[in-house]
Amino acid sequence: MSNSSSLTTAQQGFDAWRRGDFDALEAIFAPEVEWRWFEPGDWDCHNRDDVMRTLRQRHAAGFAEGRLNFQDAGPDVVVVTAHPSEIGGPEWPDETSTVIRFHEGKVVSMQDYRTEAEALAAVPALPRLAEPRSWNRRRRTSAEIREYHLAMIRQACTGCGCDQCPCPDCTKK
Repeated sequence: MSNSSSLTTAQQGFDAWRRGDFDALEAIFAPEVEWRWFEPGDWDCHNRDDVMRTLRQRHAAGFAEGRLNFQDAGPDVVVVTAHPSEIGGPEWPDETSTVIRFHEGKVVSMQDYRTEAEALAAVPALPRLAEPRSWNRRRRTSAEIREYHLAMIRQACTGCGCDQCPCPDCTKK
């Protein structure tokens, strides 16, 4: 998928969310999609059902009306920046950004960051791995996709131990 196709898909998905068209929105997500908040916790989503539940809740709370900025950030990567405090009030952050990764036209992962600058800085730190050759010959299992994403995270991990490190093997946590 080209950058412009990923960007178009992201924009169409957010447009569907704004309209409350959850069937159209659900269609852009891979079944095994992961959505991680900037700190691991209860807000993390580990499949399409979790993601859709969260998006429905945020739609009902009015967050779909908020201002969004979209940026192409590399092959199959889009960064979307929102301003939740404009809708939710001062207890919500002024800015959050999400790095959205696509594979074969579907959203496979989303990682939240506190700011757009942090999200954009993280994009080159999360390199795209060569896909296994077998991916072109058969459907992938959830375990294969999960291992692929963990390999991307492990490759990018610097062992910094910061509270934003998504790597499960980071030794300084």
